[in-house]
Amino acid sequence: MTEITLEDFILVFVALFRNKLLILFVTAAGFFAGEFYTTLQSTVYVWEAVSSVVVTYSINSGQTNSVSLMINYADVAVSNRVCEYASVLLANDYIGTPPTAQQIQGMVSTGMTSNSVVMKIRARNSNGYNAIYVANAVAESFVSQVSTISGNQSIQVLDVASTAASVSTTDNSRIRIYSAAAAFIAICGMIALWELFSNKVRSINQCVEDEREILTIIPYVK
Repeated sequence: MTEITLEDFILVFVALFRNKLLILFVTAAGFFAGEFYTTLQSTVYVWEAVSSVVVTYSINSGQTNSVSLMINYADVAVSNRVCEYASVLLANDYIGTPPTAQQIQGMVSTGMTSNSVVMKIRARNSNGYNAIYVANAVAESFVSQVSTISGNQSIQVLDVASTAASVSTTDNSRIRIYSAAAAFIAICGMIALWELFSNKVRSINQCVEDEREILTIIPYVK
C-alpha cells in the first residue's frame, strides 16, 4: 500500500485550488438543490407569543449582582420545576387540557438580550391563545421560582404577551446551507481521494522503492 506523506496533502490542496471553479459550481448547485427541495415541502405554521422578564436593581443590590442573578438562573426558565408550576397556573385559562411540564418544555424557548438585562420567553402552539397563556404562565412561574430560590426580588415580569404571531416551523435557510455544505464536502472529498490514491506519478519520491537510487524516469506519452 502506498504511504501517504505530507507532500501528498500539499498536492491535494493544490488540486483543490486548481479546481476551485468546479468546487464553487458544485456548492452552488447544492444550494439551489436545497432551495428546490424547500419549495416542494409544505410549510407548517404555528402561533408564537413572547413575554419578557427584566432585571431591576437597587442601590443596595447593584446592577452587576442583579445581572449575574439573571445569567445564573437563565436555565431555570425551562426547568421542570418552573414548567410544573406554569402548568398549575394554566388550569383556569388554557383552552382544553392544560399541558404537562414536559409538554411546556417542548413549547418554550428563551433568549437573552445583549446586556443580559431582559430575557424573552417564547411559546409556540397551534392555538394562538394557548401560546399567549403559556408564555405568560412561564414568565410568572420563572419570576416566582427564582425569587423563592434566591430570596431576591430583582427579577420581575416586564411585558406580558397579549398577541401571537404566525411563524414558520421550517427553517428553509438552514436546509439550503446544509445542502450547500454537503455538496462542498462531497466534491472536495472526491478531489482529495482522487489525488491521494491516483496511480499517476507526481514526484520522484513516489518512484523510489527500497531506497534504491533512480538514474532517470522516462515519461509515458499516449
